[in-house]
Amino acid sequence: MNKKERLIAICKILLEENIETQEQLVDSLERHGYLFNQSTISRDLKSLGIERVKQSGTFKYKLPIEEMRKMAEVTVNYPLSRFNLRAAISHQGAVIFTPKGMAKMIALEIEKLKIKDIVGTIADEDTILLLHKEGSLPQNILATLKIKI
Repeated sequence: MNKKERLIAICKILLEENIETQEQLVDSLERHGYLFNQSTISRDLKSLGIERVKQSGTFKYKLPIEEMRKMAEVTVNYPLSRFNLRAAISHQGAVIFTPKGMAKMIALEIEKLKIKDIVGTIADEDTILLLHKEGSLPQNILATLKIKI
C-alpha cells in the first residue's frame, strides 16, 4: 500500500468511527487489514492537518473539510469501491450509502464519470439517490461503479 492509499484509509476511518487516540486509530487500521506503526500514523495525521478537538467532553480526531474535498477528488484515480459503498435498488433508481459527510463529493465524482445511463444524482450527508434513464437497470450501473448491492 502506498502513502496515498494509507491516507485515504485513515480519512475513511476518521469519518466512520469515533477515534480518540492514535492507538485506537492503529487498532482500527489493523481491523481493516492495514498494519502501520504509531509513528507513521502520527506523521500522516500531521500531514493531513488532522487535530484532536474537544467534542462532548472528550477529545476526538477531526478531519478538516479541505481534506474531505481532497479525498473525494481521488475517487477518479481510486475506484469508488475503496470507500466500501453499499447500495439498494429502489423503484426510482439506486440508493448509495456513503461514509458520513462524503455523499455530495462522491456524487459529484460519479457525475464526472459521465456514465450514459445516469440521469443525475441527489445527495445529502451520507446517502446518494442515483437516477437512471428509463429502460436502464440500476444494477448494471452499480456494477459499472463497482458498488455492492
